[in-house]
Amino acid sequence: MFIDLDHFKEVNDTLGHDVGDALLIESAKRIKQCVREVDSVARLGGDEFIVILTGVENGAGIDRVAQQIMQQLSLPFSLAQQVVHISASIGISLYPDDGLNIESLMKNSDQAMYRSKAQGRNCYQYFTQSMLATAQARMALIHDFHNALVNHEFVIHYSLSTHSQP
Repeated sequence: MFIDLDHFKEVNDTLGHDVGDALLIESAKRIKQCVREVDSVARLGGDEFIVILTGVENGAGIDRVAQQIMQQLSLPFSLAQQVVHISASIGISLYPDDGLNIESLMKNSDQAMYRSKAQGRNCYQYFTQSMLATAQARMALIHDFHNALVNHEFVIHYSLSTHSQP
């Protein structure tokens, strides 16, 4: 699971880095309470965490953990006489279906997390191959636009409207 705290930047920017740091510590504690002793929780940096669940036999167990994490992180935090509200966007990838090594699993769960954010945040998404295809198509389009700009391949067309505005 790749977890990103929604609206963390706003907390850091408005309440200060001390409150942001305290929020990260408290968030880590809440995430840790949602997993078993055999599972792993780590902060990657910024407001991103990963959770590695081991020996999970079915999707229901994964769903339950993701829902618990979202529920725990959506509860108010009392930090430095301030009440802070956040949520979490979670992306999930599965071994071996979504990757055979940690790099591909993290990349794919990160992509699923961004889909969670695009869905309105405070939700979780499983990685799908269509996410990879969409990302690759977007990168190809960016590359094509860049090349077209460099090669002066854009042509501007415009027309003057004869309609008057009311």
